[in-house]
Formats: sequence, structure tokens, C-alpha cells
Amino acid sequence: MAVNSLVAAFSLGQQAAKDTASDDFITTLATVSGLQPRFDITESRQEHPGGLGTRATAKRAASTRTGYLVDAAATFVLRPRFIGQALLAAGFTVETTNNTTYYTHVFKLATRATFPWMSALWLLPDDDVASFELLSSNMRATQLNVNATPDEVACDMTLTGMTEGDAAGTETKVSEVGIEILPTVGTMTVAGVSITVVKGLNMAIANTLKEDQRYLFQAARTDLPQESIGVSGTLTGSPLNRDIYREIFRGGTSGTEPSLTPLTGNLVYEFRSAANIDGAAVPYSLNIDINSCEYTIADNSLRANLADEIEPEISWEMIDDVTDPIVITLKNDVASYAGT
Repeated sequence: MAVNSLVAAFSLGQQAAKDTASDDFITTLATVSGLQPRFDITESRQEHPGGLGTRATAKRAASTRTGYLVDAAATFVLRPRFIGQALLAAGFTVETTNNTTYYTHVFKLATRATFPWMSALWLLPDDDVASFELLSSNMRATQLNVNATPDEVACDMTLTGMTEGDAAGTETKVSEVGIEILPTVGTMTVAGVSITVVKGLNMAIANTLKEDQRYLFQAARTDLPQESIGVSGTLTGSPLNRDIYREIFRGGTSGTEPSLTPLTGNLVYEFRSAANIDGAAVPYSLNIDINSCEYTIADNSLRANLADEIEPEISWEMIDDVTDPIVITLKNDVASYAGT
């Protein structure tokens, strides 16, 4: 019998150090997940004679596997616990404060030297044959997206790791909370101005890893250093008005002509749960504070169309010109995200 997707489980844990797989994990409630090796392959050459020497066949021998990486992915609704592990994987470090009845975790961009190493588990239970659980260590995320619509805040991530094998079976796994952090509860300000009408928010963390660290006499990679990290996103469904038009195109609400200085400022928004943290007087929440970013509206995108509302898509991109260009604050019931 095939493994049913509904019984699979994807977990992440921060490592105490490179080359030391984590012992402690948080398991997400995923809608999609996966983990498998990706091989460096040298295809067979069109050598002659082909086949038995009388046929002009293109493939004379099997391809050659010369190395590998490990790819993993997960798609999940925003809930309070797993998102912390996802942020660490995407290139953040964390400081935690114990507020007695809940915990506050402040995530800031890591340096290349402090970028955490992660481990991932992918459990595949089987009713007929022995179940198996895969483990990949020395792993980092290459992409983390947080997409908010009026219905939900959905997240997806991709990761790349250096090793793949069987889990020890002794790992500690903490389950995710069944409570969602909602798009219907929260606040937002754009360049210091409170925005109350918006239909969609997207944040994309793109973390490029240098995958070509390959050497003679070994198949596995020796490192996955960060090449670059960027944070960008969009705001959709906010009605066009005079002030927004002038801010974006004229550099201020009193502008009278196009400005050659792009609009910059901060972007702050927060999503919260409807219910409070168990035993606390505050809800679960995720606060995203981009302290410096540039706002744009794409060329030729402002259009009046039939009876539609004119709602431009506003794009933003983080600028690293302040001490902490992005700070993400998570409030939940997790005591620590420290690697073990």
C-alpha cells in the first residue's frame, strides 16, 4: 500500500553546530512537504561504437552520479511555532525573552558567519512495510514566502542540505499548535501612514546559496555559504487615491511633478490569532518591521478597466542602510529556538 500524504510529517530543528544533526524539532502542519537527494550527473557521452557496434544508439552506458545535494520543501498555514524554525533556516538569528506566561522571539538578519545550520526530518509511515524517516542535516532555506489574503496567511519554503540518511528515531519532536495566526486580526503602516484597506500582502525572502563548493575525492559538499539575501514583497488591493499617487510618483503628498527620488520608508504589519496564548493575556502574533524599503508601482500598470476599482500593486524591496533593516517579532509558547 502506498504512503498516504496525510500521515507524512515534516519537521525542522536548529543545529548546535555544522555537521551535528539537531536532536530537537518542531513539526509543521503542512499541506505539501518533501525531501530527496538531487544528484550532480554526468550524462553518458555519444561514444562509438554504439550498442553492439552495429546500431547508432545515443546512450551507450548509464549516466554517472558525481555528487549530490538534498532538496526539501514545505507549504503550511501560518501557525505560532514552526514559523520560528523557518525564519532561522531563511537566514535569521533570534533572541528570546521570557515574559512568564509567553515568550517573545526577535529575529534579525544573520551575518554569513552566524547563519544557522538546520536539520530536517520527513516521516513516511507505512501500514504494510516498515515506516521510514529521512534526515537531512547542514541545511538552509533558499526561499521563504509569507502570503496573506483575506482567507489565510500561507507560507511556503524551499531548502537545500548537504547530507541525507535515516533518522535515529530518538529525536524529540514538538507538534504545531492548531491555532492559526489570522489575516483578519492585525495592523499595518506604510511609510509611517496607517493603512486600513488592503487585500493582499506578500513577503519573499530570497536566500541564494553557493552550491558549487565541490572538490576532488569527495561526493558531498563541504559547505553551503550564503551568496546573497534579499527581502521584497507586494501590497495589493489598496484603492488608489491622490496621496498614494503623489507619494509614489512625486515624492510627497504636496508634489506637483514627477520626482527622481524614489519613495522610501518603513513597512510594519502584524498578524494575530483570535485566541490568546494558553495561560497568557496576549494572542499569538507575528510582527514584521521592514525599517527601510523602497516603494514602486510598475510602469504602465495604472489602468481604469470597465467597472473595476483602480487598485495598483505596490512593490517594495528592503534596503540595507540601517542597523537592522528587518526585525520580525514572534510571540508564542516556545521557550527556546536554540540549536541542540
